[in-house]
Amino acid sequence: YKFSHWNRVTQSSEVMSIKVSNFKLLNRALRIMDVFLKSIIKRAFTYEVVYGSLRIEKYNIIETINCRELNNRKFFKDKYGWNSSSLTPNGLLSINIEGYRSKQWKDGKLKLEDQIDKIVLQLEDYFLKHKLQEIEINRYWREVERLEKERLARQKVIQNDIDEFKKLRMHARRYHECQLIRDYINAASKYRDENWIEWANDAVDWYDPIISKPHEKLDYANKVTLDLVRRVH
Repeated sequence: YKFSHWNRVTQSSEVMSIKVSNFKLLNRALRIMDVFLKSIIKRAFTYEVVYGSLRIEKYNIIETINCRELNNRKFFKDKYGWNSSSLTPNGLLSINIEGYRSKQWKDGKLKLEDQIDKIVLQLEDYFLKHKLQEIEINRYWREVERLEKERLARQKVIQNDIDEFKKLRMHARRYHECQLIRDYINAASKYRDENWIEWANDAVDWYDPIISKPHEKLDYANKVTLDLVRRVH
């Protein structure tokens, strides 16, 4: 343990900071924390001191605990007329859980040292409650993840059908175009030579989604856009 003046916090990682205003309270706080630490060990808590802060753990839940003297806040007008306030130590000790889930035990009808057993039992309930909440939250997010995976799997199947239908529609349109092109070739064959007719038939067979005949030159093109897509060597 280490005595720390009210407006200072020890930075040592080997000792616990106890913020009190006098040595009489320090001795009392040391006795309280000695009993407190021995009591939580008996209840299967573990603890460590990190940069002056006492961290206790159970059920894989970690909280920071401090022992400090409480303050009275006094409000007044400063010399410029602005509302201000000051803190004055009042001699009452408290044990506190720090952070957003803060909780406090303090001197009252019962002195803090007479509340240690109750504090440790309440801490155990507190840790168990938050562990159960953590389990429930994890279960909730696992269910959300499971449902999302199922949704994505269904979406993939649906998207696959949509993509396949798009291909079907595209092939149907190309097939219809091929029919028109073949009609044109038949009509134009009266006026074209044999080389052109052979080339035209090979080209439409390449474009036909059913036949899809390889073509030495047209294979360099995309059949949808008819743009050159392969590098010509």
